[in-house]
Amino acid sequence: SENLMHSIEEKAFANILKRVCIVDNTTAGMEDKEDETYKYLREEIYKLASEKLVVKTPIKWVLFRKVLQVLVRESKNIITLREACAIGVDCKIDAEDVPKVLMFYHELGVILFYPHIQGLRDKVILSPKWFVDCLGKVL
Repeated sequence: SENLMHSIEEKAFANILKRVCIVDNTTAGMEDKEDETYKYLREEIYKLASEKLVVKTPIKWVLFRKVLQVLVRESKNIITLREACAIGVDCKIDAEDVPKVLMFYHELGVILFYPHIQGLRDKVILSPKWFVDCLGKVL
């Protein structure tokens, strides 16, 4: 493990590494024979997931997303911004806040919303996979 650590330290990307865990994966799940580093690694992953990957989302926004998911299941892959605003208002979101909600879900990658692109400004693509598949057929 010292040789491996030394070779990592010599790499150009070494300065961006905060912590390095070298584990013996042949002992994973072997209880008392398991490499102690696994426990540390599991704890660090849990800590990262619970502290950094939790996105607090207003319940109204979650309901909005659920409605959009129902539309996708019903094969509605694209809606207008006006339709999205109406759905938002039904979910108790102020109409002027709907674009912010759309950008939030766009940044998560669950929808596509491009208010700055002419031709897509007033469209909300509910299924990014569907959109990519369509582009693939065109190209």
